[in-house]
Amino acid sequence: MISIIQNSIPKKKLKTSEVLDIGCSSGVITQYLARHGRTVVGTDVDKNAIKEAIADSKDIKNLSYKLASGTVLPCMVCLF
Repeated sequence: MISIIQNSIPKKKLKTSEVLDIGCSSGVITQYLARHGRTVVGTDVDKNAIKEAIADSKDIKNLSYKLASGTVLPCMVCLF
């Protein structure tokens, strides 16, 4: 999946983008996007996946996670 992202989004564009990753699971792709983008919010309905994602990405400042469904997003995510 990361290779698809690398090949479909120009790096210059990604660096100026805000990204919402709905269904981020443990955040592998979310973390990749944060390392190459400006601001990233990952959401998932699985509380354990969000906990794992947070634990694995404490060093990434422009990344946050929210426990949320893709159909009902919390207001903080509604900026997208």
